[in-house]
Amino acid sequence: MQEKTPQISGGRAAELVWLDVDLCYKWLDVDLQKTATEGQNPKGVLEGLSEKAKQRFVEFRKKDPNACLKDSPSNWPTNMLAANCMYRVCQTLLQSSDSKAFENSKTMFDRLSTMIADITSACLTNLDRVISMQCHHGTIEERAAGVRSAILLLGKAESFLHILRSQTL
Repeated sequence: MQEKTPQISGGRAAELVWLDVDLCYKWLDVDLQKTATEGQNPKGVLEGLSEKAKQRFVEFRKKDPNACLKDSPSNWPTNMLAANCMYRVCQTLLQSSDSKAFENSKTMFDRLSTMIADITSACLTNLDRVISMQCHHGTIEERAAGVRSAILLLGKAESFLHILRSQTL
């Protein structure tokens, strides 16, 4: 049962964050349209997003200081998980890029796209293991629930792959 929670929590965090980005142009209450028109360079945008994510994470930790220690990240509240992911992505880009990369928005976008592609491919690589684990539970009831969950996950993966195939590179 513990193995099933990470995919649900991480997926839910991604869905909620993406809905905000897609519908409201916001990422953790940061107005992305406003940020884009403020004339900041890519480094400034990343630093701002990173700082906002760090603030959100610290706010969550103030509510329950031991939450990060007693639970694995997959069991954190959705917004806390999303803030942590946002912080890590921004920090990775900031630390792995040289000063010339920050001068060019296209270069930074390419690096971000590569990072997203790497994360996505890692998820797809582990998909067979996750589905297999969901189908191997002790009781018949647990297996039935695991198989249903695995079918839903496989359906989402199939939809995702269909979208990828329809895109031109």
